[in-house]
Amino acid sequence: MKTRRGDVDESEDPFRLLYARIERFNKDRSSLERLPDGDGRITLSQAAEACAQRFQRRYLSALNVIYITTTIAAIVLASAHRDVPVYGLAITYCVLAPVAYLCFKLAERFEWKDRAIEYRALETALGVQHVWDTIGLGAAVADYYLRIQRSELEWIRDAVRTVQLLAPGAADPRRGVVVAMDYISGQERYFTSSSKRDRARARRLEWIARIAIGFGIAASFLLAVVSIAHLDHAGATHVPGADALRWFGPLWDGGDLIRAIAVATIVAGVAHEYSQRRAFHAQSRRYTAALRIYTRANEVVTAAIEAPFDERLRVTKKVIFEVGKEALAENGDWLVMQRELPVEMLHV
Repeated sequence: MKTRRGDVDESEDPFRLLYARIERFNKDRSSLERLPDGDGRITLSQAAEACAQRFQRRYLSALNVIYITTTIAAIVLASAHRDVPVYGLAITYCVLAPVAYLCFKLAERFEWKDRAIEYRALETALGVQHVWDTIGLGAAVADYYLRIQRSELEWIRDAVRTVQLLAPGAADPRRGVVVAMDYISGQERYFTSSSKRDRARARRLEWIARIAIGFGIAASFLLAVVSIAHLDHAGATHVPGADALRWFGPLWDGGDLIRAIAVATIVAGVAHEYSQRRAFHAQSRRYTAALRIYTRANEVVTAAIEAPFDERLRVTKKVIFEVGKEALAENGDWLVMQRELPVEMLHV
């Protein structure tokens, strides 16, 4: 059975699929403004990063609109009151639901998330290859990257391999040592900030969900109290202790409590679902693990600064080779994880 992902038919011949993916990147790259001068690999890496950022902004905008509009529509319906005109609720829902669906279809049709993560993967692979070439390792990223993930992701490995063959980087050991240290330090800073950011986001959403759930439980308890007081007040039956609870009766209408419980449940569910969709917890753990690797690598290459250059070069080559492989493995796993979390309509 044929399945389509944007403009690319995944049932096609692998070579046609490979060509289509590379051609799509070339079209996206050609739409960018002029990039800084430099050798081919650096310019291509910058193009991949710029394209990744562009489609990430589009994907996140679409995802946020989907969650916001769907949540508002659900809250409006859940908090509907008998005094609110039905046509007002219908108009609100008929406006918000199509907006969410339109964003979903645009993100799905133009593969904004797939483009963002694939171009990010390409930028990572080119960056590692540049460092390896500059320091004179002579290793090929394509031999270590995405060896398990094939099919439509094969174009990334082939693109890196092609760049290495057509525009090989010139080895410059002295410059390569500096480039390697800058790469390790840059990755350490990135994973430090990213792990803190995603951890904070996960905790924030977790607290929102907990507060909403707590509010819902409290409202449920209050609803039970109000129901007992109303039941006794109506004379249907006498509930022991109801006289002490009767003053809760006029405090809040039972219907308002039910609507409050529904809204709290929606808020808790959406907060949890959004955190899972963005994989804040998972990414924070992954970034923290990667940070330990880069921190240790930075310590090793920094300790070798005072050593003779040949020894320093040997240590840096060994470290950057292992660090590069770890960067490729981490990015490959991240890519697979993100592909398992596509843009979807929110179910509430």
